[in-house]
Amino acid sequence: MAKVAFERKEYRESTFYAGKILEHCTDSMEHYALKIESIITQSPSDMTDAIRFTTTLQDRFIDNPLFLFWRGRILLYNGQADMARKYLRQALALDPDEKMYGNFIKSLSKMEKAKAAAEELQKTASTLD
Repeated sequence: MAKVAFERKEYRESTFYAGKILEHCTDSMEHYALKIESIITQSPSDMTDAIRFTTTLQDRFIDNPLFLFWRGRILLYNGQADMARKYLRQALALDPDEKMYGNFIKSLSKMEKAKAAAEELQKTASTLD
């Protein structure tokens, strides 16, 4: 039900149903990931709920690369790039064969380089005024 709701872009329902499933199936990382993704997607400009939810899971899943990946993404979306990189690197160290983790880290590095270049251009432009 949770996955179907997510595919229909009914993110509140997806979050609700994933939560219900997790009440009975507490080890389902698939449903934790679905709930996290649903929370992020339903309010991408506010990571408060996603941070709160993943914080409650942190001790339990600190060795789960998928959890670390999602926690890293949430922190990145929340503007905490350094902390995000830490979680993403942990995920990659635990599962070096998962290309998604490495690709996300590469994207983060490219984004930071582009940001630094834009800031440098802005400095240069402000000195020309």
